[in-house]
Amino acid sequence: MEKQLVSITKEAGAMLAEMFRRGSGAEVVKEKSGFSPAIAADVAVEKFILESLKRSGFKGTVISEEAGRVAFGSESQVIRVDPLDGSRNYAHGIRHFCVSLALIEQGSTVLGVVFDPNLNELFVADARAPGFTLNGSSVRYAPDTGVFIVGVATDKRTLSKLSNSGGNGEYSDIRIRFGGSAALDLCYVACNRYSASVMTRVQPHDIAAGMLIAQKGGAHIKKLDGRTDATMDDPDLISATDPALIKRIAEILGH
Repeated sequence: MEKQLVSITKEAGAMLAEMFRRGSGAEVVKEKSGFSPAIAADVAVEKFILESLKRSGFKGTVISEEAGRVAFGSESQVIRVDPLDGSRNYAHGIRHFCVSLALIEQGSTVLGVVFDPNLNELFVADARAPGFTLNGSSVRYAPDTGVFIVGVATDKRTLSKLSNSGGNGEYSDIRIRFGGSAALDLCYVACNRYSASVMTRVQPHDIAAGMLIAQKGGAHIKKLDGRTDATMDDPDLISATDPALIKRIAEILGH
């Protein structure tokens, strides 16, 4: 199943990249609560993924961002699909978005695939294997020795607290960056491009694949209190390879 999911994810990403190059797919087809509307590219790529999974003979259930639950068979295997993570970036002509697919068995993610067609970067994590791969090369945990960079996809209240602390006083080493793609934020934590990522109001399809990749990269993923382990069903979370940084961020947020 891994080869099929990787192939479908890459083909979907290539489709996104071509639509972006042509300047198509940015029109809003449905407004949604939160920061990210559904745009035509979301719908077109989702349709391609669903048709590809059906042709592949997948006999489980798909839960996708726009289409919701689509049953091809049993509930024993579930694929969470985000056809375009970073819709607002795409709509504004910013080349920072990806396709994200996660295979879930018995409630646990066993395979996570995230593809960024702009940088041609494919992140893959298998729950049964050590580490994760980036473009086919194994990547394992490497301690972060750089400055703290926090990637944020979040609500205004949390954003305000983080922004007011970054670069000030005892938190002078914290630098805030805003990526606009939850899945890529988690992948960047996995390979230490970001020291941490803070997210609120995210959905399981946003983070199911990225969480496994981050965990395989050595990240700890906690709720905003900094103590309780988070799952893909938790809308608010902090991820970082350094537990001490998670604690500091939780303190900034008032926990």
